[in-house]
Amino acid sequence: MMKKTVSLLLVLLLLPLTFLTNAAPQTEAPAQSDLEFEGFLQACENENFSLSYDQNGLIFLRDKHTGAYWYSNPPGADTDDQIKGIGGLELSSMLIVEYFDEKNQMGKVNSYFESVRNKDFEITPVENGLRIAYHFPDKSLGFVIPVEITLESDHMSVAVKTKEIKENAAAKILRISLMPFFGAGSKDDSGYMLIPDGSGALINFNNGKGTSDQYNEPVYGREPAESITYTRTVKEQIYLPVFGIQKNGSAFLGIVEGGEFSAHIFANAAGSVNSPYANNAGASFAYRKADNVILSDTSFTVREITLLATGVNDFCDFSVAYYPLGKDEADYNGMAKRYREYLTKEKKVSSEPLNPERRLAVELIGGIQTDGSFLGIPVKKFIPLTTYEDAIQISRELLALDIDSLSLTYTGWLKNGVQQSPDTAFKPESKLGGKKGFRELAEYAQQNNIQLYPDVEFLKLYKNNGGINRRYDSVKSVSNIPMALYKTRPDFFRKNTDSDEWYLLKHNLLEKSVSRFLKGFAEYGTGISLGSMGRLVYSDFAKNNNIYRDEGAAVLTEQVQHIKEQTNGLLASGCNAYLLPYVTEITNVPVSASGFDVCDAEIPFYQMAVSGLVRYSAPPINLTGDTRSAFLKAVQTGSDLCCRWIYNESSLLKKTELNGVFAAGYADWSQNAKESFEELSGKLPRLSGQKIIEFSAIGKDLTVTVYEDGTKVYVNLSDKDAVCEGIAVPAYDFAAAGAGL
Repeated sequence: MMKKTVSLLLVLLLLPLTFLTNAAPQTEAPAQSDLEFEGFLQACENENFSLSYDQNGLIFLRDKHTGAYWYSNPPGADTDDQIKGIGGLELSSMLIVEYFDEKNQMGKVNSYFESVRNKDFEITPVENGLRIAYHFPDKSLGFVIPVEITLESDHMSVAVKTKEIKENAAAKILRISLMPFFGAGSKDDSGYMLIPDGSGALINFNNGKGTSDQYNEPVYGREPAESITYTRTVKEQIYLPVFGIQKNGSAFLGIVEGGEFSAHIFANAAGSVNSPYANNAGASFAYRKADNVILSDTSFTVREITLLATGVNDFCDFSVAYYPLGKDEADYNGMAKRYREYLTKEKKVSSEPLNPERRLAVELIGGIQTDGSFLGIPVKKFIPLTTYEDAIQISRELLALDIDSLSLTYTGWLKNGVQQSPDTAFKPESKLGGKKGFRELAEYAQQNNIQLYPDVEFLKLYKNNGGINRRYDSVKSVSNIPMALYKTRPDFFRKNTDSDEWYLLKHNLLEKSVSRFLKGFAEYGTGISLGSMGRLVYSDFAKNNNIYRDEGAAVLTEQVQHIKEQTNGLLASGCNAYLLPYVTEITNVPVSASGFDVCDAEIPFYQMAVSGLVRYSAPPINLTGDTRSAFLKAVQTGSDLCCRWIYNESSLLKKTELNGVFAAGYADWSQNAKESFEELSGKLPRLSGQKIIEFSAIGKDLTVTVYEDGTKVYVNLSDKDAVCEGIAVPAYDFAAAGAGL
């Protein structure tokens, strides 16, 4: 028979020293009698926080310095007559669990209704905290999920112990939402939620957008090994595993530490269908993957079935660290500062000073394969777009225009161009100049202080090559078939089967592929652009050998570290947080969010977090429909400028995989690049290496970005002149003031 909470609490009261760890002076902490009066028992404390709980497992975190208090669930939600239905039950729950039952039907349960209400849970002490084991005893469920809550010096950690989850019935757990209402605001509270969508976005409490969809997006993008026939209009992915809540002048930052690769970040404003009573944000985790498969028989009857992965995702615990913020830092600026400190302290991202000079990031495309014919037989033909000699010429001309700090990324330079396969040994494309031409380019870059990053695709398989077969050596879907991937059609948001398909290399072959390439490449002394590795992470659901994204990411990280050791710098196009300790430079950093209806404002949270740590540039300004706005967004976010070019005519890209890359001709854009660079470096000469310490919006189209030396940059994205803090900011322009200029 399961232990009952009430009887166990009596035991705990007799053992107070077992629970009191890292004891601190009691002058600021509530007296034990007060805690008992309020129905809470103190689990542990340190010099900064106290952690308490009640008989229903409600968690109470108190910040001794600010006086702020944070509950795992809104107190009294279980007894409030105004809170009803499933939404009310979930409001009192530490866990919300999605599962598949024996009838292959999806269901959802919560820990309050199934466990707490029936007193079917156990609370036991652990070092610096407590453990709660939630039992879901319904005969159709029969699972147990243990959660540990512990205090650290500057945060509280909450973790699902994945290896200790028990499934005793036919029901199979799919996803677990962990403490989804921690710090939630009511309809009477004011504040907002931070979400890491693209550059970053805010959702205001009680924003009146009840008909809008919940924000619920996967960290590091969707799972490539998951079948999909169409996608929503999601423009940007999540690169940072964070969320935050600011409520009534207090705030905390949540950081997904364990299971980040299988996590979703969600957020709701009160009054929505998903959260009728609370403004909340948090994380959920995939414990097991399911996939839909379309079947048809000889009578052409079509039916859809759901298949479950054969393994579970227990590579690591699912954990979130909650960092309460000081009174002077209780906003999104403070959240960005706290995360930047986390990156340097916990993730060992270098804090060495960066070169403050402005840099122009240039992306060149070497060549691409396209469909052709020979004697009526379909063949692939290679189209040179920018030879190695052309790359030298472009660099020489840019240097002559007084653009004296260049970063050069070169894609499509290996055999087969843009469709280069990861199993390819070091073999520069002969039609671009071969090894001799590449060596000349590498030497020219070194002699002229140009940071050269040849782009190498280690993950995508476009064709069979080097003994690797793209069907047998690629990752599998849940249905155990090779997962073919395509570009998305922008008109219907469906996969474009007219484009070249590709597959993803199995994790156990990555080390061989990387080593084979580096054997011939390392001697040239350049850096490397990591291709899709900077933004893509994936699972492999091969039968009886499931590798979930958390385990797969460990393999990718190991190889990135290996590449870094043998090259002169790493560049990532879009960079997931877990690779920040390894990269030298980031391109294509989003300067906006996706524009979901539920969101109320965009902020440059990504840039604020990495500023002063890693160089970064905005997406190519010449590939946007509005180059002036793109330029100003780069200024607003403290980004270096970027252009993506080919040396030959853009018309060569028609009816190729790069058909959508318009306005890429170098000759048409070199002068514009010079003028934009001069404008930026002339007004803001030495800000690239500085931390952004504050960002604020003064109305819809006027913003202020503040740097650590006190420089303020005012950006006006409207068609009307403006004045801010006494500084004139013309329409579609920017201005700056401060001692650093």
